[in-house]
Amino acid sequence: MSVGSTMTEKRIRHLPIVDKGRLIGIVTLGDVVKAQRDKYRGEVDTLQIQIMEEQT
Repeated sequence: MSVGSTMTEKRIRHLPIVDKGRLIGIVTLGDVVKAQRDKYRGEVDTLQIQIMEEQT
């Protein structure tokens, strides 16, 4: 299960990141959505380049 899925299912908007009992950061649901969007944008860009290359 991904962090985004866990946060969505449990209705968590902010997830603390702890290392050795010490808070080192907080991940927000917005952070997760942006990372997913950026990943998909990169995949779309790659596919568009491949299509353009095949057409030439």
